[in-house]
Amino acid sequence: MISCPTGLSLKGYDFTWRELRKRIINAHKPIEHQFLLGRGLIEDSQIVEDLLLQSCAEKALVYQIHDSFIVKKQSSDALEEMMRRAINDRYGEDIPIDQKLIVEPTLLYEEDETSNIDKLVMEDREYSQWFDRNTLWLFRKGKRG
Repeated sequence: MISCPTGLSLKGYDFTWRELRKRIINAHKPIEHQFLLGRGLIEDSQIVEDLLLQSCAEKALVYQIHDSFIVKKQSSDALEEMMRRAINDRYGEDIPIDQKLIVEPTLLYEEDETSNIDKLVMEDREYSQWFDRNTLWLFRKGKRG
């Protein structure tokens, strides 16, 4: 994050890459010491990969969407254990996991085969900031175009 990322154009904005970098660091003071170390999203991806490889080895179906996981209700305890194992293997620490966010009672399909996909997508927006970030990114990208 020292030099401007390839392909990032700040044309049309009233700040430079240096100023944006400073804003990002100031907005994330508690973790600023982690910046410029080559970590972050890469580590998140590696933790998710560890979890998904565990799920394959255990023949457990885990569906990942952005920063969330979907499993059958009866598999939620196994998912929690896989999450704890992935974090502990990497950092030697335990993490708090909120069980109510793991168990999602909404079924993909009702008994009459009516789809609940739209409902699930809307519920994802309640728990994840990805949709808001993506919408803002698309808006800003269109402004530059």
